[in-house]
Amino acid sequence: MNTIGFTVTPTPTVTLLSSDADATICLDQSVTFTSSGASTYTFAVNGIPQQNGTSTTYITPDITNGDLVTVQGNNNQCVSTIQQITFVVNALDLAASSPSLICEGSPINITASGADLYEFFVNGTSQGAPSATNTFSSGGLTQGDIITLEGTNTITGCVQDLGYGIIPTVVPNTTIIPVGSTTFCAGDSV
Repeated sequence: MNTIGFTVTPTPTVTLLSSDADATICLDQSVTFTSSGASTYTFAVNGIPQQNGTSTTYITPDITNGDLVTVQGNNNQCVSTIQQITFVVNALDLAASSPSLICEGSPINITASGADLYEFFVNGTSQGAPSATNTFSSGGLTQGDIITLEGTNTITGCVQDLGYGIIPTVVPNTTIIPVGSTTFCAGDSV
C-alpha cells in the first residue's frame, strides 16, 4: 500500500481596517488601509486593483464619495473572501467669482461661496484668519499675483482649497502726455 502526503493550506480569513474608523472623510484626505490574515493582498478601489503584494498596508488620498475599497488575501492558491469598506467623502462646493481684468492700483473684489468660513491668500500668504466673510478686496496687486482661497465646513470640520488660483490681468494706468505746448488761444486746435 502506497501513502501520499498532502499539505493543506488554509483558506485565509482577512481583515480590512481604515485609519478613519467610520469611513467618513474630507476630500483629498489620505486614508491608510491595513489588512492581515494572508500572505499576499490585493487592494482595489471600485474593483480596480491598486496594489498587489505582501504589504499589509495601502495608503491613498484619492478616495471619492461612494468609493468601495476592497482587499482579498491569498495563501498560495487559496483565496479569501473579499472584505470591503464604502466611504462617505465630505466635499465643499467651492466657487469664486472675480473680474479677470483690473487697472493697476484698483481694488479687486472676489466673492466666494460653498463654505461656512473663508481664508484668502495672495501669493501663498494668508490675508487673515478664516472668517464668515466671503468677499475679498485688495488693491495694489501686480501682474502675476495669484489669489487662492480655502473654505471650511464648520459641521464636518473639512477644509478644502478652491482647486485653482485667480490670476487677474493687471493693466498699467494710462498716462497722457501732450505733444507740444499746453498753452493755446481760444479757437486754436490742440
